[in-house]
Amino acid sequence: GLTFTIRLPHNSKAKDIDFSAYAFNEDRVKSETTRLRWSPTETATASAAQPRTKPRAYVIAVGVNANENPSFDLQFAANDARRFQEVLPQRLAATGEYSEVVPVSLISDWEIQRGQKVATKRDATKANFKAVLDLLAGRPVPDEIKRSIPNAEKLARTTPDDLVLILFSSHGYADQSGNFYFIPYDTGPGACSVFTETVRERSISSDELSLWLRDVDAGQMTLIVDACYSTAAIEGSGFKPGPTV
Repeated sequence: GLTFTIRLPHNSKAKDIDFSAYAFNEDRVKSETTRLRWSPTETATASAAQPRTKPRAYVIAVGVNANENPSFDLQFAANDARRFQEVLPQRLAATGEYSEVVPVSLISDWEIQRGQKVATKRDATKANFKAVLDLLAGRPVPDEIKRSIPNAEKLARTTPDDLVLILFSSHGYADQSGNFYFIPYDTGPGACSVFTETVRERSISSDELSLWLRDVDAGQMTLIVDACYSTAAIEGSGFKPGPTV
């Protein structure tokens, strides 16, 4: 059998902790769910009652207005991400519950210059978004990618006490099998908004996202998707971002 180590939150006030576990086979058929209730010992309870460092909050906003293929360009996605960062970090900090609130914005945008549409920001790439989640999961990220991510130096492996909020505002696509794809900036050049095989390969599938989030060990995680067909990201696929205790 397999053995897993599960980190528990220090700030939990629950007397008992419920665990559940299940698996999927290669055909994506889910097993029965096994459940276990654990009551902490007096030693563990006393240890958890000791003063602890406040948790951290990570606010990740991805807004894709500009695309390598201008046919996919949008007008309001980047501003959605900016507004998200203007409001959420301040409100979280005002609660006094967090030692630090770390905002990370990955935005691609365009503007009109001399009558021509020009991409002015190109940060909302698939590699950058994956790198943010890799850092939150404690996975290594090359320095050259870190340099393209705002506040990358403040991104650290999350704990079960931490909060992660993610906004993804862009185009979305669902194929005939119900698989969902987020469309980042770097889907390759083109002249029409057709979801080709190249676009598919360069987009972020819900399966990839689930895999990237699997080791992000945050106690609280919220994913907000502002895109067409976004419900396909979680419908009928066993989508479960991150570990669950």
